[in-house]
Amino acid sequence: MIYKVKSGFHLKAGVAQTVGEECERLESEGRLTAQNLLDDSRPEDAPLHDCFEWDDGVAAEKWRLAQASYIIRSIEVTVEEAKEPTRAFVATVSDDKQEYRAIGYVLRSTDSREALLESARRELLSFRRKYATLYELAKVFAAIDDEVGTQQTLELAG
Repeated sequence: MIYKVKSGFHLKAGVAQTVGEECERLESEGRLTAQNLLDDSRPEDAPLHDCFEWDDGVAAEKWRLAQASYIIRSIEVTVEEAKEPTRAFVATVSDDKQEYRAIGYVLRSTDSREALLESARRELLSFRRKYATLYELAKVFAAIDDEVGTQQTLELAG
């Protein structure tokens, strides 16, 4: 099999094939879990050792940043126009830097709203690719194709 890094994910260049093969090995042993992948990568000569941050100070800071991001994403708000609660803050990218903006601001700003809509479309395509083998979701896939466009769906799927 030929493995590639999915769009939007960040791994070191040229490591996708090795990651895929290591995951395939663990899966064939009935051991494919994040914990087992981490444990098998601890030895310095392990194929995926360099994919992980082993400096505990740096790793701790990255973990705290991930927690801060999680905290921001965990807050909901009810917007007057909507009936269901939604995330209060959404991630945006400005000057190659991820920021969070209040949903009300994003919905009022034409550019931010368009960027959020494009992000939603990418997530729909990602969902479609992830579950493409489930024929029971054919109606959902048809709706995604109608929204995003069949041609764009095919281009991004390949």
